[in-house]
Amino acid sequence: MLQTPISIRHTVFYIVTLNIRTLKALQDGWHGSPQVISRCYDDYQGFLSETEVELVDWLTEQGGSHFDSRVSEYVTSMSLETAMGYLTDPRTSKFYAQFIDISLKKYQAARAHAALASKANPGDITIPENFNYCRSYQSYIEATTVEEQETRNFLKAALKGAKQLLLSIRMAADDGYLDRAHLELLKRKLVALQENYPDAWAAIYGDTEELFDPTDETWW
Repeated sequence: MLQTPISIRHTVFYIVTLNIRTLKALQDGWHGSPQVISRCYDDYQGFLSETEVELVDWLTEQGGSHFDSRVSEYVTSMSLETAMGYLTDPRTSKFYAQFIDISLKKYQAARAHAALASKANPGDITIPENFNYCRSYQSYIEATTVEEQETRNFLKAALKGAKQLLLSIRMAADDGYLDRAHLELLKRKLVALQENYPDAWAAIYGDTEELFDPTDETWW
């Protein structure tokens, strides 16, 4: 079996991670947040491998380095043909804009909720149904703070993953492993990520930043 070059494995790693995070965002948008409902969750899941779907649980329960290790194991186990298939499959690309959009809306909603809860008079507040596990006003405030931080971290990870995907494409292109056809297909993913990237960046960091310049001939 031909060995997959390291720079290609890096690119596939970030695509797989992006796929899984997008699935998680679409799940949450459909099941838990009416304000960011997405009706394409089932369609999107059908484009993913069984392992990618299973790894959503690792993202939810483990996160961080444990999740990255599992994704890395999956990517390392791929044949070169399978790995290259991730570069040339355009089906998931159009969903990436929703990934950033849902992640941004959930963070904004959680931030506003935490701010309102912290300013409310404890005697006047009614704890929302989805926080009914909170037995006191203080525990409710703590829960909204945790939710704000979790949604912030998820959005930050989305921005970081988009940037890392771009950098990995640059590395693979510089190594000579990507031709024009590959780059055009990969560009679709970045164009979708770019759609809501500046607003998401501003929400986290206060200023604006573009992911990349799609008009540049050598955009990578």
